[in-house]
Amino acid sequence: LVPIRKGQRGCVVSAPKAGKSTFLYDMAKAARLCNRDVWVFVLLLDQSPESVAQFRKGLEGIDFVYTTYEDESEQQVFAANFLLERAKRYAESGKDVLFLVDSFNALARAYNELDISAGGKTLVGGMESKTLYYLKKFLGSARNLKESGSLTMLGALTKDTGNPVDDLLVTELCSVSNLEIHLSEELALCHIYPNIDLAKTRSVDARYPNEQEEDNYMLCNYLRHEYLPLYPLETLSSIVQKAKTYEEVYNKAMKAVREAKKSGTA
Repeated sequence: LVPIRKGQRGCVVSAPKAGKSTFLYDMAKAARLCNRDVWVFVLLLDQSPESVAQFRKGLEGIDFVYTTYEDESEQQVFAANFLLERAKRYAESGKDVLFLVDSFNALARAYNELDISAGGKTLVGGMESKTLYYLKKFLGSARNLKESGSLTMLGALTKDTGNPVDDLLVTELCSVSNLEIHLSEELALCHIYPNIDLAKTRSVDARYPNEQEEDNYMLCNYLRHEYLPLYPLETLSSIVQKAKTYEEVYNKAMKAVREAKKSGTA
């Protein structure tokens, strides 16, 4: 329903405590188990020791760099740049890399406190204009190399915090990304995962290497227009969890749509 192609730049957007870290953890674990050819890199910034311990225990054997809230801003920026440069070298050597960042908000705060961000224009909330440049450059590193591998980046972004800086980051980074995955706070409160809000989630990458992907795109659009307006996200989430293939999801959803239309006309 939300295809992630190699080389895409993605943002996982949601309100606080809506499961962004859980989503990235599940993404890393699934990529590690389902596709051994993909190298997974995880960057945790300004995290609690409990979150770091969860990632370290559940994701053994991956490239993992972290900083906690006890570390200085210089150390956080150094860790982020170090892991990004390592991921670039892997991609240049022909490997496919999945780079997960939690979160861009913490990286922005770390960049904003360094001397390299000083000297530009001061934006809302004390955010420096150079900080946005460094963040866009960081996210813009993801790409699919023509004669080598690929670097796919997914990073968490927090919105609706009441802080205008977070709203500014969402606006600026989503303009650079070509994939937005929005998480539903209502589903997270009900402990329903994955809590993806399909109505807001979008991918602007419109290239289809083969006919099958184009058919899937058409089916996905049909689901959005015909199914989502009729049923809440909880129903779609239960169907996705029970189905094993995309075709099974489509058949179940279309059956429900036809029954709803039939009962409506009757």
